[in-house]
Amino acid sequence: MNASSAEPRYDLAARREATSCPLCGEGSRRHHMVSGYEFRKCRSCGHEFVPLGDCKLGEEYGDAYFTAGGAGYADFLGEAELRQQHGRRYAAMLARHMTPGRVLDAGAAAGFVLAGLSQAGWSGIAVEPNHSMATLARERFGLRVFEGWMEAFSSPERFDLVTMIQVVGHFFDVERAFRAAAEATRSGGYWLIETWNRDSVTARVLGRHWHEYSPPSVRHIFSIRGLDWYVERYGFSPIARGRPKKFIRAKHLKAFLTYKSRESVLSRSMLRAVNLLNDEAVLWYPAEDLFWSLYRKK
Repeated sequence: MNASSAEPRYDLAARREATSCPLCGEGSRRHHMVSGYEFRKCRSCGHEFVPLGDCKLGEEYGDAYFTAGGAGYADFLGEAELRQQHGRRYAAMLARHMTPGRVLDAGAAAGFVLAGLSQAGWSGIAVEPNHSMATLARERFGLRVFEGWMEAFSSPERFDLVTMIQVVGHFFDVERAFRAAAEATRSGGYWLIETWNRDSVTARVLGRHWHEYSPPSVRHIFSIRGLDWYVERYGFSPIARGRPKKFIRAKHLKAFLTYKSRESVLSRSMLRAVNLLNDEAVLWYPAEDLFWSLYRKK
């Protein structure tokens, strides 16, 4: 399933100065400057975002995003088994609420999480804009892949579940992406969203040095309450929530801390300690700023 030419088209010049909130449409104020990018905060709903005109659509998710470190990954493929395990853990959680069915995985990268779900009986389609990752998902796992943006996804099929694992913060048009996901979900179907919580203690303490402020790839910073409110607009209600177990390799953490150390004394201090570890060491992420929510369509 190939739709690489289906990238949404936008009049960036017309929106370059737009600072209205992409969730509620109200005005915003400057909140943080990070790596030369402006994060704004909605005066009404509190959503934090990078204005669309400050982003170069598509350029952030080339092959370098998965291999060159920085705000991306030093060796994304090296974490294949960790991410498949992540999918299997979610499959075990989902089993408490539904039987395996058809799933649409938005922002699937190389399909690792979807492969983990598939091992538990799920089947479905991956959505991924990066050609190399989409190709790997097809060749390694035999997955069907919509090669394009979630904002452009369209299918006559209605899915039992749409997963958005670590992807909602990357949408460049939240409204179009969520609308596409809602249209693809059957009545009584589910959304599983994993993302970061701006209202967490970790985020509040670290301020603009919080790791999730990583533009230009990260464009939206949600809170639990803000995500619930926005998802409700598309006819979904929360039914379960938790904190996922997150594991990463030391190589990934070293590369990310190197990137963040340009602006953060804390990152430089952490980097000195982490550099003592073997690159292949598997580390547990201990903070409370990551969450998952399961929503059901009314």
